[in-house]
Amino acid sequence: LLELKRKVLMKRILLIIAVLLFCAPSYALEIAVGPTYQDLDLSGTVKADGGTEIDVENDLGLDNDKPVGVNLHLGMGKHNFDFNLAQLEFSGTKTLARTVTFYNQTFNVNTSVESTVEYDLYEAQYSYKLLEIGKEDMLKVSLSPLFKVSIYDASVELKSTGVNASYSKTLPIPTLGALGEIDFTRYLSLLGQVSAIGYSGDSYLEYKTVLRLKPVKYLNFDVGYKGTSIKFSESNNFIDIDAKGLYLEGAFVYKF
Repeated sequence: LLELKRKVLMKRILLIIAVLLFCAPSYALEIAVGPTYQDLDLSGTVKADGGTEIDVENDLGLDNDKPVGVNLHLGMGKHNFDFNLAQLEFSGTKTLARTVTFYNQTFNVNTSVESTVEYDLYEAQYSYKLLEIGKEDMLKVSLSPLFKVSIYDASVELKSTGVNASYSKTLPIPTLGALGEIDFTRYLSLLGQVSAIGYSGDSYLEYKTVLRLKPVKYLNFDVGYKGTSIKFSESNNFIDIDAKGLYLEGAFVYKF
């Protein structure tokens, strides 16, 4: 099922690229592609099927994750499209200081439990450069409203001797936000982005700030900080998780 989702996503991305290339004679087209790297700290609580509200740090001892992903950027005049893919896995082993129940399975106090929180993250974003002040090769400021869809294919699993429990959920999350950029010179810029949504007690927030270095014509390097906060409840299931930390990105850039 996961492989099918990836194939469908890739077909949609290729279709968008084909449309943009077809329109390229009317607009300046920019393509940037490269790897991303994060050093993420996970915190928060989860609950499954009306069980115990479990703290992923204090109860489960989950370690940080350092996922490597890929980013594709397509720019066409004032229109910009970004696609991201990353696989994240936070795992840990800890002796429980209390008895907890997760998805109808009980893990007793003083039991050693292996835990994993993992998710595949697919992101597609559109932004429109609404405001631009300044000149090329000088101080320039731009502001873009954005629409973004993040798809989380997530699971939580707890294992001990003779006991195993897991909970999985696929969450498509649409958000609205803004992207701001300050170009100090042709070689250096500062970018900030935030997007969010909230409804009926559920909420999602994403934020990112990076310093972009452009040492040569075809290369960009981003160094910054990125975080997400998700709060979701469904029936007797509950997720309240924050993931944040260092963000790095490199890109090969080509303009038609």
